[in-house]
Amino acid sequence: MTFMDTELMNTQITEVLDLQKRHALKLRTSTAEERIELIQKLHDRVLSHREEIRKALYADYRKPFIETDISEIYPVVSEAKHTIKNLKQWKHPDEAGLAGRPDRGTRRQWLQVCRL
Repeated sequence: MTFMDTELMNTQITEVLDLQKRHALKLRTSTAEERIELIQKLHDRVLSHREEIRKALYADYRKPFIETDISEIYPVVSEAKHTIKNLKQWKHPDEAGLAGRPDRGTRRQWLQVCRL
């Protein structure tokens, strides 16, 4: 890898990290309904691309389909369902401390905020 390749890669990594930071700030102010919509999209896409995921993991790692279902597909789908079911309760303003600032709440409230 040349110096120019390394510089280009570092620039691209920096750009991606900046995009992720901006998106994280946007997510912090999103509503429970907006988050649920995004999580539902993830859930649906994982299921709709299940065969592709299984085939890719088999091609790359010789991972059997059933193992992919158990260790890759099921955990994402299960956690998405669990989060959709509970997110509104977790995101309740009383649980997040004053104005969403965890330093204004209890340790339990801080742990609730961290789960988001």
